[in-house]
Amino acid sequence: MIDISIKHGYGQVIESILSPDVGHAVSGPLLRKALLEGDIKVMKIILGAAKGSEGTLEVDPTKLDAVMNALPKERGGDLTKEKRCQLVATLFGEVLNESSPQENQDSHAALLELQTASANPTPFVAFAQHVKMQMPEEYQSNWLNKTGEDKLLIDTFDQLRRKNYQDLLQFKDEIEKRIWCSFLTEHDNIIKYFYTYRNSIDISLNVNDNEWDGSEDFRWACGDGQ
Repeated sequence: MIDISIKHGYGQVIESILSPDVGHAVSGPLLRKALLEGDIKVMKIILGAAKGSEGTLEVDPTKLDAVMNALPKERGGDLTKEKRCQLVATLFGEVLNESSPQENQDSHAALLELQTASANPTPFVAFAQHVKMQMPEEYQSNWLNKTGEDKLLIDTFDQLRRKNYQDLLQFKDEIEKRIWCSFLTEHDNIIKYFYTYRNSIDISLNVNDNEWDGSEDFRWACGDGQ
């Protein structure tokens, strides 16, 4: 989600993702991606968030300041590929070689791909982020490849938004360790949603009417306010 937002300049979405409610951490690969692909507003948002993470982020604070001061003042200012690479070199203390601009671009692109691979969200993390930002339509379009109103998805988002982000991330394990019955996969909105889209969000539901402990799952559902 944040990769798409950087590429397309969705500053407000990035601020939401980096907010305490969602809690996406600022990392070195994320800073590199912002400098190489983002517009000036996106860069300033992520650099500002990085300054707020001093002590946990392995980047020299003085270099953060140097990069922020080196940004063009206007959003439409000149940001050539060479300039972007210089900003990255300044922030991470790298030395630019004398290769051609195309070679330089290819080298940085390959490095960026490797460094950002671990930062890309898993299907369930992406689901949780969209829930907390209340963006069902964007999730439906980007992750389910569907259009049109999906009442089941909307109702599930509405119920799960009450959970804090960390509890929501742990929700997958809670779902997977229980045994469910076919009745709930048809009549409980959340369980029905997870069962319907289990492949898209990479979640496994153990549905077994013979082994289902109805009393235990009823207590669990009531405890979650369903």
